[in-house]
Amino acid sequence: MRILGWRLSLCVAVFTVGFCSAKAAEAVSLIYEYASSPGGPWQTVDPAKVQVGPTGNVTVEKEGANIFFRLRVVSSAGGETTVPVVTLAQIPAGAVNAAKSQLARMAAGADSEFGDLNDVDIAPFAAPLLNAPGDKGASYYEFKLVRKPRTVAEGGFRKFNSNENGETARGYMIASATTNDLPVVEFATEGGSPVESLLAKCGGVTPARVIRYGAGFWVAENEKGELIANHGTEPFRPPAAALDELAEKPPVTGSGDSDAGQHEPPPASKMVPTYYRSYEEFKQDFETNKFHQIVRSRRAENAKAYWDAERGILPQVLRVVDGQTATFLAGVRVDNLILDVELGDRPIANVTAPRIGGLSVQGLAPGRMGIKVRTGERVTRYVIEVTAPRLGAASVNDSMVNAQATSEPFWKTVTEAYAGGWGDQMRWWQMEDSEWCNLVGCGPVALGMLFGWWENEKSVESTFYTSPNSFVSIRDIDAARILDTTSRKAKVRAAYVQLHELCDVICDPLSQAGATMPGDLVEGFFGYLQPVASSAGISSLLFGKGQPLVGYTYSYAYDAWGDDWDSSGSRVANGIKAGRPGVVGLGVLWHYVVAYGYMRQDYTMKVGGEDVYLGVAKRFFKVNEGWNKSNPTWYSAHDVFLGLTANIYQKQVPTQP
Repeated sequence: MRILGWRLSLCVAVFTVGFCSAKAAEAVSLIYEYASSPGGPWQTVDPAKVQVGPTGNVTVEKEGANIFFRLRVVSSAGGETTVPVVTLAQIPAGAVNAAKSQLARMAAGADSEFGDLNDVDIAPFAAPLLNAPGDKGASYYEFKLVRKPRTVAEGGFRKFNSNENGETARGYMIASATTNDLPVVEFATEGGSPVESLLAKCGGVTPARVIRYGAGFWVAENEKGELIANHGTEPFRPPAAALDELAEKPPVTGSGDSDAGQHEPPPASKMVPTYYRSYEEFKQDFETNKFHQIVRSRRAENAKAYWDAERGILPQVLRVVDGQTATFLAGVRVDNLILDVELGDRPIANVTAPRIGGLSVQGLAPGRMGIKVRTGERVTRYVIEVTAPRLGAASVNDSMVNAQATSEPFWKTVTEAYAGGWGDQMRWWQMEDSEWCNLVGCGPVALGMLFGWWENEKSVESTFYTSPNSFVSIRDIDAARILDTTSRKAKVRAAYVQLHELCDVICDPLSQAGATMPGDLVEGFFGYLQPVASSAGISSLLFGKGQPLVGYTYSYAYDAWGDDWDSSGSRVANGIKAGRPGVVGLGVLWHYVVAYGYMRQDYTMKVGGEDVYLGVAKRFFKVNEGWNKSNPTWYSAHDVFLGLTANIYQKQVPTQP
């Protein structure tokens, strides 16, 4: 089957693999097959006959050059789905190299959670994905991660393999096929993949194409472009006010401290989303809606520096001597200036953008840091380099030519931080109720899981409650991690009732979905804590003798600039580094999740034995998607629209009135 001049493929492990879906009740077998023509007959790929050449070209022993591969998905519940797959040699080298580079840099961290990836590689087949129905070729590829096969069998009575992990599949990685998005957008190091999950929902119907519209929303279409199955959160139509409130203005930010009486709520919003009457209507709007167009354009603009880095193209260096001030980009109008400095990093220079244009850089300490300069819709990255006075204007770049030990540029993991582990996370999902949409909404789920984490992991027993009037719930830790009993589900449902209302979830009359605007999610956070954190709150009045039971600090930001790491993501990353998870919004107003892991990788080069930062850093969040999955997923921290982080603590033990 040929689609738009290229063979669509979906990817799983190289060999036959069995896995259980998120529902844990349905086993799915994933089988590669091959044939000499698109119509078959098809035979199962024998791992012993698969040869992977140096370029990634896959051939099958005793077969001709025109071999077609496909994936057959067989469900224990009945039905099967088949889709073609392609080999690595058919994929743009940039996408393959980005995936392999990311995997290699993670596996190199022997003391990190990725240390067991040293026997893992990407499979020789991958899945092309569209980003929009009108795409003329693949926008992404989903690479399956698999254990490397043992090429030589160990013999002898005492040579056992009982220490081996029998699981072949080790997760997946999605890399961009074009420069319109970041080189690597998401990955997981265990479990199945989004494509596998989507195929299992196709009910035996063979999809013609798979579209990854963004983080959290996937679709399988037939030849006519009709919806077969979808995975993730159903989108809503961005309101007209989104252009003014999100796309054309600076980020909305706020922070506060309940003990100090500091409170910065979001401004009143005019955004009221509407919904799509059909999948066809959504597709057309996704292509033509100005808001969607702006966000896609900005994402591509921010991705340029990362693709340049993959190709060895470095940001321009702006040099200044320590203690001195220099002017750069004279006459250039700077609409926004962002210093890429995280909490704990030492700023090496004061950088300002005068009204007359350009940049003024005052050196504070020798070193390097990255900055971003936005002029209109154009984003350019630079490296500020401050040199010691005795070196004058000599820069690291100038010395690279004469350095005796200069390496090729590489990605170096400089931060890997976690606020607990996957076992600490609440394994919740969107429950249904006729009083809701019927689904409660991903915003209430994310907030509920965040409050549940604080109650379980930090013993803030009054953070999560089923009712502000319930002394037992206010007193006890009753947010269950696993909703495996009717009683536990009922407690979470009771919290959902309040969060759904407090988040002003707007229900889609045409489906079960509901939308939460960014400002409303923040208000929902405040509203749920008010009964226990305010002296006037009902819980504080009843069980705290008029004194707050809970105290908290918070920080949030949201916008739609296409790379919201600087205002939104960075706040949550700082919280994770301090041991606190946070809520982030993924993609284009798509989905709210709990982020509890953070990884930063700097583009680096060794010069004279020293690591030199080259001005570009890529970052990922490890998230709990609120889908009751058996494993977490890592998403690019440069593809978020909201970040909310908080520190919550129990101020006093509740007592009976």
